[in-house]
Amino acid sequence: MGTGYFGELCKEPCDNGTYGYECSEKCGYCRNVTHCNNVNGTCSTGCDPGYIEDLCKSPCEIGTYGDKCLSICGNCQHGSSCSNVNGTCIEGCEPGFIEALCKTPCFNGKHGEECSRTCGRCLNGNDCHHINGTCISGCEPGYYGQLCDTPCTEGTYGLDCKGMCGYCQDKTHCYHVNGSCLYGCSQGYVGEMCKTSCTIGQYGHRCNETCGHCLDKSQCNFINGSCLTGCQPGYVGHTCKEKCAFGKYGSNCSSVCGHCSDLSDCVHIDGTCQNGCQSGYKGRLCKDECVRGTYGTNCSHLCGHCSYVYHCSIADGTCQTGCKAGYKGPHCQEACSDGFFGQNCSLRCDNRCLGCNSVNGLCYNECHPGWTGENCDKQCENNTYGYKCTEICGNCLDLKPCNHINGSCLGGCKPGFQGDKCVKVCDFGFYGAGCLQECSKYCAKNGDCYSTSGLCKHGCEGTWQGAECLEGAAQSEPNWMIGFVVVIVMLVVVVVIVVSYATYKHLCCAQNNDTKSQDKDNEMTNIKR
Repeated sequence: MGTGYFGELCKEPCDNGTYGYECSEKCGYCRNVTHCNNVNGTCSTGCDPGYIEDLCKSPCEIGTYGDKCLSICGNCQHGSSCSNVNGTCIEGCEPGFIEALCKTPCFNGKHGEECSRTCGRCLNGNDCHHINGTCISGCEPGYYGQLCDTPCTEGTYGLDCKGMCGYCQDKTHCYHVNGSCLYGCSQGYVGEMCKTSCTIGQYGHRCNETCGHCLDKSQCNFINGSCLTGCQPGYVGHTCKEKCAFGKYGSNCSSVCGHCSDLSDCVHIDGTCQNGCQSGYKGRLCKDECVRGTYGTNCSHLCGHCSYVYHCSIADGTCQTGCKAGYKGPHCQEACSDGFFGQNCSLRCDNRCLGCNSVNGLCYNECHPGWTGENCDKQCENNTYGYKCTEICGNCLDLKPCNHINGSCLGGCKPGFQGDKCVKVCDFGFYGAGCLQECSKYCAKNGDCYSTSGLCKHGCEGTWQGAECLEGAAQSEPNWMIGFVVVIVMLVVVVVIVVSYATYKHLCCAQNNDTKSQDKDNEMTNIKR
C-alpha cells in the first residue's frame, strides 16, 4: 500500500484527518481545514492559533500563545503559563491585574489580587500603585504608611502625622486630620485644640472651677485645683475645700479633737468643744480624763465593785475586767442572785444548798432535801430523809435505809406494807410480802386479817378454828358422797346374793376405811381453799 492512500487499488487518498503509510498518522492543528496533506501531513494553510511547525503539532513555547505563537502571555498567577491557544491565565492573574489575559492593570482606586483592595488615603486623591497599593505621591493629612490606610497614632495628627495633639479630654478623641478635640479639653485647658491653660485662680473642666482655701492662692494647680503649698488651718484635701473630718482640726487637720459631746461640735480650726465633753472627760478640748474611781458627765459618779478600780470605764462606769466576787452587772453594783457566787457571779452554789455565800460559795442557809451539815455535804442519817432530815423512813425490807432525798425504799417493803415509801399497809383482805396473799375467807368481819401475818383480827366465823381460821369446821358437815357410795354398795349387795356373809363383812369394813380417808382428804382440800 502506498503512503497517503488506502483501498484495494491504493487509489483512495487518506481522509478523516489522517495521512501517511496506511493513513495511520493523525493530522496536526491545521488552519481552516479538516485534514492535512494525505502524504506527509503538512498543513498547507498554516496552523491553528497556539501551534507551529509544518505539521502544526507543536504547541507554543511557554510564555507565548496565539497565531504563529507571536503573542506574549500576560501576568499570570505565580508565573504560570497561559493557554497556548487564546492566552488566558488558567490559574488567574498576579496581584494588580485583571481580565482573562491578565494584561489590564487595576484602576478606579483598586489594587492587589483580583483588584479587590481599595487604595488608601493617597495625597490629592491620586490612585495608588495597582500592584502593592503604595501611594506614590504621599498620604492625605491624618494618615501614614506605604498604603496610607493607617490613621495617625494617638496624640498626633496632620500631614505625615507630624502635628502633636493638645490636651484633649481623651487623647483618642483628637481628630487625626486637623488635631481638633472632638469631646472637649482635659481639665485645665480651653480652645478648639485644647492648648491654652486656665488663668490664675481657675482650674478644672473648661476652667470653670475656683481654687479652694490654698495657703497661697497663686499656687493653685490649674488642672486639678490642688494647693501646691498646702491648705489654710481647718481645711484638707488637694483642693483645700474640705473642712477637717469629724475628730480632726488645725493645720493639715493633723490634730485630733478631744472627747466632745458631739464630734460635730469640735471646731475644725482650733479643736474647741463648743457644747461640752462626753462622759468621762473635761476641759476646753475635752482631753482630760476623770479621776480614777469616778465616771460620767462632769465625772460626778462613783464606780461600783470592779475587780480593779482602774478598770472602771470613765465614760459609763462599766467594769471592763469584771466584778469583784459577789457582784454582777455592767457596773458591778448588784449582789449575786440566789444560787450564784464568785467573780461576776459566774459560779453556781452547790446544788445541795438552798443558798450560799455570794463571795466564797459556802452554804450559809438551808440544805436541799436529803442533805445536812454546814456545807450540806452529809446525807440524812438515823433512818431519816427529806427537808432538814425531819422525815422518818417507812417500813423498808430488812431494815435497809430509805433514799435520803425522797424516802423511797429501793429494796422493797416489809411484809404487810406497800408503796414507794412503804408507809401504806396492805389493802383490805391482803397481807404479806408485796401484799400479794389473801386473808382467809373464814376470818370474822368479811375476812379482815393483820397485814403482816395474815392472822384474823376478830376471830373466826362459825365453828372454824386456828390463827387463820382454817381448821375444824369441815368435819361436821354432811358428805353426800359417802351416802351415794353406800347406796351403790347396797345395790351391789342385793344383786350379788351369792356372796357370803364373811366376805360381805370384810368388804364393808374396807369400804368404810376408804370413805374416812377420802373425807379427810376432802376436809384438807376445803381448809386449803
